[in-house]
Amino acid sequence: MPSISTGTSRPTLFHKTAYGALAANSISTIMEYPKRYSDDKLDCMAQLWPSKESLLAFYDAFEGNIFFDLNLHNKPAIEPFLDWWQEVGLINPVCIPESTNQTERQELLTQIKKAIEKNPIINIDGVVVELTGLCNLRCQQCFRGEAWRDETEMSLDMLKMAIHPLLRAGIRRIQITGGEPTLRPDKLVGFLAYVKDYMYFGNIADTANTNSIDPYFDVIEINSNGTYGKSAELLERIRALGLTDLVSFSVSLDYPDDKQKTDQTRRMAGTYDKVIEFTETARSLGFQVDHLTLSDRSWANLGNAADYETNSFFSFDYYSSSLSFRLFDCGLDTPYFSLGKIRIRNGQAGFCQYAYALPEEFGNLTNHPIVEILNNGLMNSRSMRIISDGLERFVPEIDRNIFPKHFSSPCIPRNILLAYASWKEVFMEQGDSETAAIAKANRIVGIKYGYLPRETLLV
Repeated sequence: MPSISTGTSRPTLFHKTAYGALAANSISTIMEYPKRYSDDKLDCMAQLWPSKESLLAFYDAFEGNIFFDLNLHNKPAIEPFLDWWQEVGLINPVCIPESTNQTERQELLTQIKKAIEKNPIINIDGVVVELTGLCNLRCQQCFRGEAWRDETEMSLDMLKMAIHPLLRAGIRRIQITGGEPTLRPDKLVGFLAYVKDYMYFGNIADTANTNSIDPYFDVIEINSNGTYGKSAELLERIRALGLTDLVSFSVSLDYPDDKQKTDQTRRMAGTYDKVIEFTETARSLGFQVDHLTLSDRSWANLGNAADYETNSFFSFDYYSSSLSFRLFDCGLDTPYFSLGKIRIRNGQAGFCQYAYALPEEFGNLTNHPIVEILNNGLMNSRSMRIISDGLERFVPEIDRNIFPKHFSSPCIPRNILLAYASWKEVFMEQGDSETAAIAKANRIVGIKYGYLPRETLLV
């Protein structure tokens, strides 16, 4: 993003960042709620601001505006909060040299405005947290497959640091997944205990005798395979947090009426019975449990599911000749790219459950705060740069002896292409010839997505 700074005097012109735009958009949405909901939700958010006055002052200054000029707006109540807003990444100063003419000034402001509006994080309303990459199953149709030795499982403290700014910005939905999140019960309960104080669930009485959570309440969903051996103990711990009516479970049950087929796709005898037991226990304690059947996920054939391809009619060739070569249905490589959720996993901030084969995602949370990644890292990432140059050019380099000719979802060949292009670039940066980099990139992506045996990786 363009930035000009000069002189030592306090700036008077500020712009909201992409993260600031996310917060302003969230507040704007909340303001449209009925008043009894909006007041309570804003109170939850305000715990992570200096005060509710600071939150409302930010909204007053930047709702619908990219810029705020102290010289043009007489709002003295805003000035006490400017330093904190800047410190946490909600705003940046715009310092323009006096010698800048009007045309140059307008060009700079236009560049800043376009950069913010192009950043897809400004409209997210949720986050997906991969609590762990560890899983006790190796399901045939799993999009991800088993854990990898090189994964960086995030500590609870690191997860709290990553989610904190997103809660401040007013995200409404948290999806906890893995791997299998119930294999880390202490971390799961600790994470829930932390986020519940900053999310709005209303009063439990508000949801009594209803079949669904009020649409204005925030949502926490836990994805599980339902086979955790101490499920009753874990569910009791979650209930003790006061979240019984407010946390829901989505549990995989491939064939609800066929125990044998379910155990077969799960690759573990007794899985069906364990899922039923988990479901009955959770529901008896008051939790909402939905089952994810195989028909709901029949298109997810990456990872272990390289051998599970039905209804396959998408191909690399189809997209190489398509007039609209979009990486994902969210339109990642188009002007209409729109993220619904940001994904936290493996020490990284990312965007898609199927993009786990990339050498890196939007940014490493060990080295960079998530706000820095949202404001700058995403738009400057390797993925975004490769996509902006066009993915079609890599189609001829894909090894068709490794990858199938057809896929059941358009996301799959697109993800393979992005991972391949990224790894090819990494290998060439390490000094490999283009020929060697092409071969190695095909092989490592084939291994990570389960089209080749999971043997020792090349890097």
